[in-house]
Amino acid sequence: MERYARSILNTYLELYVERFRKEQLSLKVLSGEGTLTDVYLNPMVLNNELGMPPCLRIKRAYSPKVKLHVAATQLKKKPLRVEIPELFLDIYEPEHLISWGSVAPAPKKQQEPAVGGGSSSSSKKKAKKKNAEPEYGLAERVADGLNLTVDLLHIKVILRGTEKGPPPILHLTLSHIKLASTDAQWRERDLDVLWASNKGQQVITTYRLVTVDALSVHLEPPP
Repeated sequence: MERYARSILNTYLELYVERFRKEQLSLKVLSGEGTLTDVYLNPMVLNNELGMPPCLRIKRAYSPKVKLHVAATQLKKKPLRVEIPELFLDIYEPEHLISWGSVAPAPKKQQEPAVGGGSSSSSKKKAKKKNAEPEYGLAERVADGLNLTVDLLHIKVILRGTEKGPPPILHLTLSHIKLASTDAQWRERDLDVLWASNKGQQVITTYRLVTVDALSVHLEPPP
């Protein structure tokens, strides 16, 4: 089970973390605690996963430290918890507008989380067919059951200037962001309870709830 837990974590870290190396992950499986330091997230993957519009693209995503909590012996029941004390995002307006059709697909299919304070979303996935290759297994269940908290999210938005000069730089700070999987009534439950309603279904339904405690906005004069 320890090897399987590491394998699942490495799979998703290789997808989301730029130039990820296995030695970056310090994981104590018995206690379920893991740490990543000096983490640069993959902007291309984030742009696709978050459904960023063509006129705004994430250029940099950085966190000094990411904490992981994984119940290696209860992967089917307890969610993988990710805690990020501080996350920095740099968003820019590209010189040439990217059309929706030219946006590269994400390297791996994932559920798009809801964005915004107190908002929520649900997504549907096809269940595996009889005698077919598995399409939705434990690894996907663990990913969809992810519980994410960000204490502080700093967003800097830099827009292109006009002939009148550059616009102000927009700074947004969001505090205590939480993303969690829930049941249809938006209640957090153990994963095995959440998945009970999907047994025998051809379509798998998941629910995500995102909450934000506070938002502050600041305009920085153009350089």
